Amino acid sequence: MTGKVFNFEETHARMNRTVDLAAVLKTISAAELEFFRRWFDAFAEVNHKGAAGVGKALGVLVDAEKARREWAAARVRAEFDSMMAELPRPSLTDILSEE
Repeated sequence: MTGKVFNFEETHARMNRTVDLAAVLKTISAAELEFFRRWFDAFAEVNHKGAAGVGKALGVLVDAEKARREWAAARVRAEFDSMMAELPRPSLTDILSEE
């Protein structure tokens, strides 16, 4: 034992101050998203394995957000195309089969 007593209140307060990065990424612009991507890529290139791992993990979050946005845009385009052609709304399998 190191002699330091675990302080639950301090740990709980620190956890409450932690930012939900995935929620933040959903609210930022595409340019800001690209900025974060470059910044996280720089972290991933660091020689320290811990920092590089964090950079790679954060890069995955950015990639997931980009994919979510692309998917939403493709869905809107598919629905618009079906309205213009007076077809029934496309299902999820219809959209996936087009790619």
